[in-house]
Amino acid sequence: MRMILKLFVWPMVLLLGTLCFLGTIAYKVAAYVISPLLLLGLGCCIYCAVQARWTELAIFAVTVLGLFMILFLMIWLVTNAEDLHKWMRDFLTS
Repeated sequence: MRMILKLFVWPMVLLLGTLCFLGTIAYKVAAYVISPLLLLGLGCCIYCAVQARWTELAIFAVTVLGLFMILFLMIWLVTNAEDLHKWMRDFLTS
């Protein structure tokens, strides 16, 4: 019974390993692209706060927080997928 289960887990391990690799590359590239945008947004937030442009400050703050949450979510999903991949790999070797 356990051998049959391992036969079904094997393709999922390969697929999950590929997705983890591609996800790691994607979030590292996205971090290099999004980080300057986050810094620019933070600078715009400071400028709007100094100039008392509260509507624009709210728009920039929501945009910056949204970008940060997207980046955080990408990294969280990849790390959880890597943990699942490690658990499945350990199951195959047991």
